[in-house]
Amino acid sequence: MKGIFCAVLFFTLLSCSPGSKEIRIDVKPGPKVYLNDQHVDMVNFEKKLQQEVSSLTATGYPKEKLVIELTVDPETKRGILADIETSMRRLNLRKISYHVKSTTS
Repeated sequence: MKGIFCAVLFFTLLSCSPGSKEIRIDVKPGPKVYLNDQHVDMVNFEKKLQQEVSSLTATGYPKEKLVIELTVDPETKRGILADIETSMRRLNLRKISYHVKSTTS
């Protein structure tokens, strides 16, 4: 049990290290998708995500270190989330930090 805790702590600290860059994706019911705080239609989502990745890697930042911060509203349909995950898989984005928005005010 202690080994599992240490592994989880290690990977959490690794993904939150100051050397990592992140791309924020916010998903709300409707569906409304925001990429780094800009509204994006699902038709153009993968293209816009690729542009964000390209802009970071063009500066010499390694793609393997990119972290996707995916925040999802609990009322969001699973299908839209699956589409986003598929786009990330196609772009070979593997470091994903999932968050669920709290429904309490």
